[in-house]
This record gives sequence, C-alpha cells and structure tokens, in this order.
Amino acid sequence: MPKKETKEKIFGKVTEYLNKYTNILVCEIKDLPANNIHRIRKDLRTMGAEILCGKTVRSFIFNFLINSFNILDYHC
Repeated sequence: MPKKETKEKIFGKVTEYLNKYTNILVCEIKDLPANNIHRIRKDLRTMGAEILCGKTVRSFIFNFLINSFNILDYHC
C-alpha cells in the first residue's frame, strides 16, 4: 500500500477512536526490548484494546486535539 494511503487509513482510525472512546492511553515505548513490546501489545489485544503505534499516530493525535479544542500549537 502506498505511503499516502497508509497515512490516510491511520488518520481515519485515530479520528474514529478519538471520537468513539472516552479513555485513551497514549504512551511512549522507546528503550524497551522488542519482545516486551510484542508481549504488551498481545496482552492488550486479548483485553479487546485497540492498538495503534508509531510517530504518525502521535502526530495525528496532537493535530486532532489542536484542531478540536482550539489548543494553540505552542501548548503541545
């Protein structure tokens, strides 16, 4: 899938989740071994959690919050 289509798909999911759910966990997982990340994601999926990862997701969330709540860019 081309990069632009992938980003549009991710943006759609992020927007859907931010409008649908009242509780959302956003975290940074750097400096963790890949096996730990894999296990955490697997455990979250068994609880029915929706999981999106990546820098693109983070930037979409910040942009959504800025646009939805009229937060100025310098607050993020």
